[in-house]
Amino acid sequence: MANLAPPLPRAILPPMPRHRHPNTAPILTLADLAASMPGWVRLWCETPGCGHHAALPLAPLLRRWGPDAPRAWLDTRFRCSRCGRANTSIRAPSNHGSHGPEPFPDSVVLGAE
Repeated sequence: MANLAPPLPRAILPPMPRHRHPNTAPILTLADLAASMPGWVRLWCETPGCGHHAALPLAPLLRRWGPDAPRAWLDTRFRCSRCGRANTSIRAPSNHGSHGPEPFPDSVVLGAE
């Protein structure tokens, strides 16, 4: 018969801290968005079945509307160049793991296709 010894007691460890984002402040203005992104965002069409997206540099928007313009304007001021609907949202560029932020795609410019 096998030796069925009770399991050894484990040391009681404190719970691991959860990862916290370094900046949890809400992004309310274009200036806040520009400070937290690498100078551009992706504008996505949220219309079911479309999924079109384009790179959108932030510098022209800051010049046009100013740094205090509400970030929410990006969700309401644009129209998809594929389906024509005004159902857009913004997404941050990928960080590519440890390689840093995704560079602005030279071949994909808003409205060009």
